[in-house]
Amino acid sequence: MTMELPSRIPIFPLPDTVFFPGGVLPLHVFEARYRTMVADHLPGARVMGMILLEPGWQEDYYGSPAAYSVGCAGPMEEVTRLPDGRYTLQVHGRWKFEVVRYLQTEPYRMAEVRVLTERQADESLVSVQQAKTRLLGAYTVLASALEGRPSNPFTFDPSLDYARLVNLACMHLGIAAEEKQRLLELHDVDERGSRIIRVLEQEYQRVARLQALRGDDETSIH
Repeated sequence: MTMELPSRIPIFPLPDTVFFPGGVLPLHVFEARYRTMVADHLPGARVMGMILLEPGWQEDYYGSPAAYSVGCAGPMEEVTRLPDGRYTLQVHGRWKFEVVRYLQTEPYRMAEVRVLTERQADESLVSVQQAKTRLLGAYTVLASALEGRPSNPFTFDPSLDYARLVNLACMHLGIAAEEKQRLLELHDVDERGSRIIRVLEQEYQRVARLQALRGDDETSIH
C-alpha cells in the first residue's frame, strides 16, 4: 500500500538547505522544540516537512521567522535517540508540498499542507535520454575539475532515473539556497533539468577559468 502525505504535518525549517524529492537528508536534532517534535511524531506516521527560511531569519530564529511556502516532506528513518535526548535521523524526500496554513507555531510548527504534483519527464523520449546524458556529462567534467577539493560534488549514480538525478543535482550543488528554492518551485522536471544543466556547465566554465588563471600565475613566477 502506497503511503500518502498526511494533511497535517510538523514542519522543520532550515536556514540554508533546500530539500528535494528523492533526496536523503541526515539531521542532528538538538534544539528542545525539535526534540519534542520528533518525540511527538515517532508513534504515528513519522512524516516531517522541510522548508527554507526566508532571508533575514537570523533576527528571529528562536521565534517563528518567515519561511517559503513550498517544501519537501518525507518519513523519518533510522531514528536514534541519544542519551542526552538529542536525535539523529534521516528524512527521505517523498512529496513536494505547499503550506496551506499554520495550525500552530509553538513549541514547533504544525501545518496543513497539500501535495504539489510535478510534470514528470518521460524516460522513453529520446530528448529526455539526451538531457540525462548531458546532465551526467556536465557533472562528470565538473567533478573531475574539482577532484580533491572540498567543493567536490556528491556521488552521482548514473543508473538513477532522470528526475531523481535532476533533483539530487539541485539539492547538492553549491549554489545559493534561494536559487535552489526557485528550482524546487518549478513544477516541470524537464524545465528544472534544463536549468540545473546550465548551472553545472556554467560552474565548470568558471572553475576552468580560475584554474587557467592560476596556471598562468605559476608560469609567470617560474
